[in-house]
Amino acid sequence: EYYKNLTNKKSGHDVYELLTGKMNKSLETDQQLSRLALIVKGDAELTKIFQEECTETLLKKLEENKAAKSFMAEVDAFLKQYGYRSVVSHDFVGETWLENPLHALSIIQGYVNDGYNFDENFKQTVKKREQNYNELLMQIEDSQHKEEFKKYYHWALDASVIRDDHHFYIDAMLDAKARLFLLKLGNLLVHHHVFLVKGDIFFLYLDELESLLENPVDMTELIEKRKKEHAEHEKMSNLPKYFGVPEPAQLKEAEKYMGAIEENDANSEHSIKGLASSSGTYTGKVKVISNTKEFSKLEKGDVLVCKTTTPLWTTLFQTAGAVITDAGGILSHSAIIAREYEIPAVVGTKISTDKLKDGDMVMVDGTNGIV
Repeated sequence: EYYKNLTNKKSGHDVYELLTGKMNKSLETDQQLSRLALIVKGDAELTKIFQEECTETLLKKLEENKAAKSFMAEVDAFLKQYGYRSVVSHDFVGETWLENPLHALSIIQGYVNDGYNFDENFKQTVKKREQNYNELLMQIEDSQHKEEFKKYYHWALDASVIRDDHHFYIDAMLDAKARLFLLKLGNLLVHHHVFLVKGDIFFLYLDELESLLENPVDMTELIEKRKKEHAEHEKMSNLPKYFGVPEPAQLKEAEKYMGAIEENDANSEHSIKGLASSSGTYTGKVKVISNTKEFSKLEKGDVLVCKTTTPLWTTLFQTAGAVITDAGGILSHSAIIAREYEIPAVVGTKISTDKLKDGDMVMVDGTNGIV
């Protein structure tokens, strides 16, 4: 708001570009993966393995190769610090990177093949942010306003990392550590013939689990029923938009943070409206990504279309030419990371994953929030 008053601009959108180039835990994870990719590129034998092997056989090949021993020690050290993240954010059901190094190795493989260098890109983003900030300060003539703006700006810059940092620690502490502990209990219950595989433990309620630890009985039939229900629930699209009857003003305020709640009346056969969240325009081919298993579908320059993103999805932003999401506002994870990677983004469209399909050609106008 202060920025709009100072610049007489109707939109404060540009101010978000001034909050880029600030390290957070998502970007830090990318930085470390990029560092590992540079180690690979510095060794001819390792480079050959990463360029020739398909992702599924990569881990086996590296474990068999003597030259890869010190590199795999580096990967292990990385996973001990950054591997407590699940492929399904904020849930116990997704495998963690720690359990399966292939999640990290496949990203490193992408960086090796793309020749990606995080530090160089990040340095450019920081330089651009500082340049834009200094240019803006020169335009503010009133010294009192200038000092006041600087104060708010530095608060905002410091706070801009909070979303990704807290996601990182929530995933690491609650979801991942609880999952690894519960899988040990799962093994114990498999041993006592309660169910067939340790992951079945996630289909029990807590009181049932406590009871089964005291008195193990066969639960395979119930678990199969719950797995089926779970699969059905995942496909449900007619979820309630909200509870109660919000006032129009309340909906408008919520949309700033959550993206579209109702489909935009301005949508047509050829265009979809959303929130302008990372500036620039880009024309490219759509890839609709529903979950982490589909990450490999995204090729360099594709337009990433998804419901929303979490920190685990950050690695896709280096590959994507632009981003479109159903949910999220201008301070959502998708918007923040798109600005960091300087790719156009339109978020909170509500309908992009329904309306767009793989192969569609779209122009993403992140400055005006329209696809």
